[in-house]
Amino acid sequence: LWIDGVLIQRDNYINDIHIIVSLNNFTSSIGNHSIFIWAIGLDGKIGTNSSTFSIYSSSITIINITFLDDYEFNSTGNYINFTIFSDYPDYFTFSINNAILYSNNYVNGQLFCFSIDGYEIGIYNITIWARGLDGKETEMMAIFLVYGKEKGVDDPSSYNSTLFLSIMPLGILILIPGTVIVYTYKFEHQKKNSKW
Repeated sequence: LWIDGVLIQRDNYINDIHIIVSLNNFTSSIGNHSIFIWAIGLDGKIGTNSSTFSIYSSSITIINITFLDDYEFNSTGNYINFTIFSDYPDYFTFSINNAILYSNNYVNGQLFCFSIDGYEIGIYNITIWARGLDGKETEMMAIFLVYGKEKGVDDPSSYNSTLFLSIMPLGILILIPGTVIVYTYKFEHQKKNSKW
């Protein structure tokens, strides 16, 4: 018996007896796996069979921003709060204007709080990306505004906030005012079926 081209078991067999082989060692690898069985009888006749099985995940990696607000230039105590949910938590990054400010592992439901103090007047893009051990990735984008005291160009009402959409294959797009959430599913192997 070979699985994914690796010899898993070699043994004698008896006619019409069921052989059971555990597949538990393969459950940590999402995607399709190949099976090849080869047998020979005492008469020298050979039989072969091949098949595949799939490992899938029903989990979804979710990012939820619980607090983010615009703030006045040179003020302090401004922050973003967000949580990340996954049945198979792994790794995330937090970026402002494409500069990664923090990256680390996370646990399911973990709450994060990062300061966004110290930025000049303008509009800033936040990107939070998270991946689960099952290979499912999520990216959330949001914006915040730093404004001045004077009315005019520094007044928040004078800005036209633009949402930047990033639609990836096999994803779900959710729009919330000021926020874009894209759930995507990337696997190391092509999926055999759509059980997810």
